Amino acid sequence: MLVERGLATRFVCRRGCFVRRLGSWVLALCIGLVSLLPVSGYATAPRIVAAQFDQAPLLDGEVRNDSIWQSATPATGFRQVRPYEGLMATQRTEVFVGFTDSALYIGVICYDDEPEAMLVTDSRRDASLDDTDSF
Repeated sequence: MLVERGLATRFVCRRGCFVRRLGSWVLALCIGLVSLLPVSGYATAPRIVAAQFDQAPLLDGEVRNDSIWQSATPATGFRQVRPYEGLMATQRTEVFVGFTDSALYIGVICYDDEPEAMLVTDSRRDASLDDTDSF
Protein backbone atom coordinates (compact mmCIF):
# COMPACT_ATOMS: atom_id res chain seq x y z
CA MET A 1 0.00 0.00 0.00
CA LEU A 2 1.29 3.46 -0.88
CA VAL A 3 0.71 6.19 1.71
CA GLU A 4 1.23 9.87 1.01
CA ARG A 5 1.80 12.42 3.78
CA GLY A 6 2.84 15.89 2.80
CA LEU A 7 5.90 15.75 0.57
CA ALA A 8 7.05 12.30 1.74
CA THR A 9 5.83 9.10 0.16
CA ARG A 10 6.53 5.71 1.73
CA PHE A 11 5.44 2.13 1.38
CA VAL A 12 3.67 0.55 4.35
CA CYS A 13 3.10 -3.15 4.68
CA ARG A 14 3.32 -5.81 7.32
CA ARG A 15 6.56 -7.18 5.98
CA GLY A 16 8.16 -3.70 5.81
CA CYS A 17 7.24 -2.94 9.42
CA PHE A 18 8.69 -6.29 10.51
CA VAL A 19 11.92 -5.65 8.62
CA ARG A 20 12.28 -2.20 10.18
CA ARG A 21 11.65 -3.57 13.67
CA LEU A 22 14.05 -6.45 13.09
CA GLY A 23 16.67 -3.95 11.86
CA SER A 24 16.22 -1.92 15.05
CA TRP A 25 16.68 -5.03 17.19
CA VAL A 26 19.80 -6.08 15.28
CA LEU A 27 21.26 -2.58 15.68
CA ALA A 28 20.52 -2.59 19.42
CA LEU A 29 22.08 -6.06 19.77
CA CYS A 30 25.22 -4.96 17.91
CA ILE A 31 25.59 -1.87 20.09
CA GLY A 32 25.15 -4.02 23.19
CA LEU A 33 27.79 -6.51 22.06
CA VAL A 34 30.27 -3.78 21.15
CA SER A 35 29.88 -2.30 24.63
CA LEU A 36 31.16 -5.60 26.06
CA LEU A 37 34.46 -5.34 24.18
CA PRO A 38 37.47 -4.14 26.19
CA VAL A 39 38.12 -0.44 26.06
CA SER A 40 41.50 0.65 24.76
CA GLY A 41 43.75 2.06 27.43
CA TYR A 42 43.66 1.71 31.17
CA ALA A 43 40.88 2.11 33.67
CA THR A 44 43.69 3.11 36.03
CA ALA A 45 47.13 3.44 34.49
CA PRO A 46 50.02 1.86 36.38
CA ARG A 47 51.90 4.47 38.34
CA ILE A 48 55.57 4.50 39.14
CA VAL A 49 57.75 6.63 41.37
CA ALA A 50 61.43 6.88 40.51
CA ALA A 51 63.77 6.00 43.34
CA GLN A 52 66.85 8.11 43.97
CA PHE A 53 70.02 5.99 43.94
CA ASP A 54 73.21 6.92 45.78
CA GLN A 55 75.19 5.02 43.16
CA ALA A 56 74.49 3.54 39.76
CA PRO A 57 73.16 -0.02 39.56
CA LEU A 58 75.33 -2.65 37.95
CA LEU A 59 74.29 -2.90 34.28
CA ASP A 60 74.54 -6.67 33.91
CA GLY A 61 70.90 -7.64 33.26
CA GLU A 62 70.34 -8.87 36.83
CA VAL A 63 67.74 -6.48 38.24
CA ARG A 64 66.37 -8.93 40.80
CA ASN A 65 69.78 -9.68 42.35
CA ASP A 66 71.13 -6.11 42.49
CA SER A 67 70.71 -4.50 45.93
CA ILE A 68 70.47 -1.00 44.38
CA TRP A 69 67.10 -1.89 42.80
CA GLN A 70 65.64 -2.96 46.17
CA SER A 71 64.82 0.67 47.01
CA ALA A 72 62.67 1.02 43.85
CA THR A 73 59.01 -0.02 43.89
CA PRO A 74 58.00 -1.79 40.66
CA ALA A 75 55.11 -0.76 38.44
CA THR A 76 52.88 -3.74 37.64
CA GLY A 77 49.37 -4.41 36.33
CA PHE A 78 50.08 -3.75 32.67
CA ARG A 79 47.59 -4.37 29.87
CA GLN A 80 48.26 -6.08 26.57
CA VAL A 81 48.12 -4.54 23.11
CA ARG A 82 48.05 -7.77 21.10
CA PRO A 83 46.17 -9.98 20.57
CA TYR A 84 43.41 -8.53 22.79
CA GLU A 85 43.97 -4.84 23.37
CA GLY A 86 43.05 -3.62 26.81
CA LEU A 87 42.91 -7.00 28.58
CA MET A 88 45.24 -7.75 31.46
CA ALA A 89 48.65 -8.99 30.38
CA THR A 90 48.94 -12.77 30.38
CA GLN A 91 52.42 -12.65 31.95
CA ARG A 92 53.62 -10.54 34.87
CA THR A 93 55.99 -7.65 34.16
CA GLU A 94 57.73 -5.42 36.71
CA VAL A 95 59.25 -2.07 35.72
CA PHE A 96 61.62 -0.26 38.08
CA VAL A 97 62.79 3.33 37.63
CA GLY A 98 65.64 4.98 39.47
CA PHE A 99 67.98 7.90 39.01
CA THR A 100 71.28 9.34 40.18
CA ASP A 101 72.48 12.92 39.83
CA SER A 102 73.67 12.16 36.31
CA ALA A 103 71.51 9.36 34.85
CA LEU A 104 68.10 7.70 34.66
CA TYR A 105 67.91 3.90 35.00
CA ILE A 106 65.07 1.59 33.99
CA GLY A 107 65.02 -2.02 35.08
CA VAL A 108 62.52 -4.53 33.72
CA ILE A 109 61.70 -8.07 34.80
CA CYS A 110 59.53 -9.91 32.28
CA TYR A 111 58.20 -13.20 33.63
CA ASP A 112 57.23 -16.00 31.26
CA ASP A 113 55.72 -19.43 31.89
CA GLU A 114 57.46 -20.78 28.79
CA PRO A 115 60.69 -18.81 28.21
CA GLU A 116 61.88 -21.36 25.67
CA ALA A 117 58.94 -20.38 23.43
CA MET A 118 59.99 -16.71 23.14
CA LEU A 119 60.54 -15.47 19.61
CA VAL A 120 63.84 -13.77 18.89
CA THR A 121 64.18 -13.02 15.21
CA ASP A 122 66.34 -9.92 15.24
CA SER A 123 68.23 -8.54 18.20
CA ARG A 124 70.17 -5.74 16.55
CA ARG A 125 70.01 -2.30 18.08
CA ASP A 126 66.97 -0.26 16.91
CA ALA A 127 65.59 -3.27 15.01
CA SER A 128 61.88 -3.58 14.33
CA LEU A 129 60.09 -5.62 16.98
CA ASP A 130 56.96 -6.26 14.92
CA ASP A 131 57.48 -10.03 14.56
CA THR A 132 58.88 -10.85 17.98
CA ASP A 133 57.99 -10.86 21.65
CA SER A 134 58.78 -7.40 22.91
CA PHE A 135 58.43 -5.12 25.88
